[in-house]
Amino acid sequence: MSSPGDRRTGPDTFETLLRSVDPNVPLNGEKSVEHASLDEARLWTGVYREVVDLEERVLATIVQRLPSLSPGARTEAESTNVPLISGQLERFRHRLQLWEARARQLESGDPQAG
Repeated sequence: MSSPGDRRTGPDTFETLLRSVDPNVPLNGEKSVEHASLDEARLWTGVYREVVDLEERVLATIVQRLPSLSPGARTEAESTNVPLISGQLERFRHRLQLWEARARQLESGDPQAG
């Protein structure tokens, strides 16, 4: 059992929750967008498209199920699940846009690239 001062990382920590919605936090293994090659930009664009699709489906399922939940469960889902998934989705959409822009920059032969 963890104490209130316990700073371990994990899915139950406040710090981890904040990181999960921070648009500046990359996924594990993700390198700097500004220094990425075209292959890396294409790879991460694909990864983020998949993650965005997944999060959109999860959020849609939750929203679709809300009317069938009991009032207490619905209130909990609306106040915790929906905002958290929405925040994560926005993070992933933001990261996707960064990678798409980097791929376009490199594909155009922009001298500022790389």
